[in-house]
Amino acid sequence: MNLRILAVICSILMPGFGQLFNRQYAKALILLLLELGLNSTIHLNHAIRMDLIGHDEMIFRSTNLEIAHFYPGFYVMNTWDAFSSAKVGQPDPRSVIFFIAAGFIGTLSVVFSASIPNPVVTSGLVMIGAILLGSIIFNRSSLVTS
Repeated sequence: MNLRILAVICSILMPGFGQLFNRQYAKALILLLLELGLNSTIHLNHAIRMDLIGHDEMIFRSTNLEIAHFYPGFYVMNTWDAFSSAKVGQPDPRSVIFFIAAGFIGTLSVVFSASIPNPVVTSGLVMIGAILLGSIIFNRSSLVTS
């Protein structure tokens, strides 16, 4: 498996882990601290747990949606940084389209979360799918150019 895809997978697991994989320790520490702060402010883990057991109404009572609007952009920025920094040379510039799309999907999912079944898990999986799809498709083209 390619270094870019591995870095993205690490970042999907936890923001900052992709940077650790890329040996960018200061950046990793900053992103891990930002993740911890955002996650605890939004109550994201609680929202995921409530979503998985089907208590959507509890998500809206316990989650800070005002701050949650920023999380998809942070998450996508983190994965893009891990993807683009994993190897020497720039990635295929078209790959950013999938990351941007994932950010829009995530942000719109927060805005329209009351209308989406299992909003946290559904939007998270769609975002991750877009990120992985772009990483895999444009990883191939970056292999040709690197």
